[in-house]
Amino acid sequence: MSLGVLELNDAAVTFAADNVVLARSPGYAVLDKDQLLIGERAFAQARVLPSWSNNRFWRQLNTDPIHDATLTVRHHADLAFVHLESIWKQHGNGVDNVIVIVPGYYDRQQLALLLGIAKELRIPVSGFIDASLAAVRAQPLSDLVLHLSVHLHETTLTVLDAARQITRRHTITVADTGLYALWDRWANLIANQFVQTLRFDPLHDAATEQRLFDAVPGWIRQLDDQEPAPEFGLALDDVTHQAAISSDQLTNACTSLYPAIVSAIREATSGHSARLYLGAGFAGFPGLNDSLNLVDHITIGALPDTSAIDAVYEHASEIIGAGDGISHVVTLTLDAGSVAPASQLASPDKPTHVLENSRARPIGNVLKLSLGEADITLYADAGVMQLQASDGVVVNDEKTTGARVTAGDVIRSGDRQLTLITVE
Repeated sequence: MSLGVLELNDAAVTFAADNVVLARSPGYAVLDKDQLLIGERAFAQARVLPSWSNNRFWRQLNTDPIHDATLTVRHHADLAFVHLESIWKQHGNGVDNVIVIVPGYYDRQQLALLLGIAKELRIPVSGFIDASLAAVRAQPLSDLVLHLSVHLHETTLTVLDAARQITRRHTITVADTGLYALWDRWANLIANQFVQTLRFDPLHDAATEQRLFDAVPGWIRQLDDQEPAPEFGLALDDVTHQAAISSDQLTNACTSLYPAIVSAIREATSGHSARLYLGAGFAGFPGLNDSLNLVDHITIGALPDTSAIDAVYEHASEIIGAGDGISHVVTLTLDAGSVAPASQLASPDKPTHVLENSRARPIGNVLKLSLGEADITLYADAGVMQLQASDGVVVNDEKTTGARVTAGDVIRSGDRQLTLITVE
């Protein structure tokens, strides 16, 4: 029996069969004359053919008439139908059961509509599970767990309780800013830099504009707080145009988002210790770690992009259940010892700063820096500080690329030395 998993995020609807990802299809639709393009094909034409495009149909899944309706596309449910149909026809052969991972903001009416679409397409849905619950289930947990997720048009924060079993409490919209707006801001920033340094405007032509917008998401994902940020390159007609973009410029595009995230996390924790997991969509976001370091008593982890799908396969029998009905799972059982007590999220030996010569620099939850020949990362995990190094460094006279460190430890590389200290 083959099990399929469908993960609904409008930035990329993902389908896996037997724990192998077969499709990642963005929630885009573009009407080109009488032809409706969907998914990747639509994403690749959204700037070339902007007169009729839609990328809100998964977020606003309903049967309300849309203002630019056609004979074949009356509402957003029609577009969701076509999108699912394209994925299922190509990858659903031989799949006997499908578990659907749904965002926390879907209400009962939207779940019922989604189930109706699936039945019409003969997709054998066996259960729904909350996206945040699935994403964090296989990760180290504490009594209070937060999941931050970014979609095309919004950023959400989900609060989960893992004291006895892991249960989704609620999901809130942190900001109406999502990937679509940020990609647009970053692309315009890059275009302005091209104009200023090369007198070349990639937005002057629809084809080059599309190439620019195609390249931005992948470039952002590989930044990883590098300083300086790598140059942005745009290859056109055997010529690669390059522009230097500073991390500060990129971070400025997020000034409306990061304070809202910090405020929402502080309100959700109310000063209590918690684990915060970042969805894979945040990969490479410039300056995000610096903003999150402003929040006390949280341990931050970054989720791989298959975390939810992997957890669904591990707990499929619990999600599907034994009955004939289709349930919406917002609670899963926990294994003994899988939750760290809140007291373990703080330690008196946990360093708060690195001291070099007479200068102390705060670590926060994550600190990346260069030391001699090595790039090192210090990060908090379950109340203790961990060190990772790209090349061997010496910690207390022992060479290592990864170790637990505490206040008083000395890290050396080349002719530079850091001492870990705690500042109360």
